[in-house]
Amino acid sequence: MVIPKFECIKIIHNADDFSIQERFAALRSLIQFHDENYVASRFDYEKYLYSDFWQVIKDYLFFKSDWRCQRCQDEVKRWKMQVHHHTYRHLFKEVLWLDDIILVCDKCHKELHEIDEEVEEWQDQTKQGLSISHSIQI
Repeated sequence: MVIPKFECIKIIHNADDFSIQERFAALRSLIQFHDENYVASRFDYEKYLYSDFWQVIKDYLFFKSDWRCQRCQDEVKRWKMQVHHHTYRHLFKEVLWLDDIILVCDKCHKELHEIDEEVEEWQDQTKQGLSISHSIQI
């Protein structure tokens, strides 16, 4: 069901009057059917993280994960949970790409970023090695 755009916005901003499932459905409808750049056109990344739009995504992840880290499965207090982006390709549209984000505890989030840095470093070294070998072969 497509929710009218003005209804979507009203639902998203009224956490006390609507369930997380209703707010999530409204955000999904807004991005998928009305304006895929609605959120991106209004916020930079830092402000986005404090917006009602981001809060809907976080609340939905809390609800779906039963307050557990999706990496280590520990039950964690809300203020110790973070959302980790596997990539930033779907930034501001995460509601349509939930497999690109994961709810994790502080400890796992730090570990994931350390792994990401190691992978990026390895990729950079590999790219450098490829460009050196290509220049030698030519």
